[in-house]
Amino acid sequence: MLENSVLSALPWCCLLMDKKTQIFAASCIAFPDGNGVLLRGSSGAGKSEFAFRLISHYQATLVSDDQVCLTVKGNTLIASPPETIKSLLELRGIGIVKMPYMTDIPVKMIVDLTDPKQERLPDPEFELLQGISIRRIIIDPFKDLAADKLMLALTTDFL
Repeated sequence: MLENSVLSALPWCCLLMDKKTQIFAASCIAFPDGNGVLLRGSSGAGKSEFAFRLISHYQATLVSDDQVCLTVKGNTLIASPPETIKSLLELRGIGIVKMPYMTDIPVKMIVDLTDPKQERLPDPEFELLQGISIRRIIIDPFKDLAADKLMLALTTDFL
């Protein structure tokens, strides 16, 4: 787990808005059950493309692309878009498009997008973001079953 003191040194944590709100370099989508998924990765890792795949095939809705405001409300981490980019999604080869979006979405899971040397049976991981423990998984967004694996992870109790 990462502590808050480490977060400011990481590239996906960009700006402290106030004591409870930070803007992170990440994308976020929400599913019909009301839960959000934070998508993290370096530039070119496929955050926007993966978000669009989930929107177009899995009934997800955009929360924010490239930057996400994260706020603690009670014991919940809440994601919202910054005002300047709400409803905007960048798709390589197409450009910036307007999409329906949601705000004030509880974050259920963090997905780090990378091409990992994945363990066959990894132990469940959790990460501390702004004092809230959030389930974390690693997915290669360019694999055929990446979105299916995420959907399974969201709806399965891990042994």
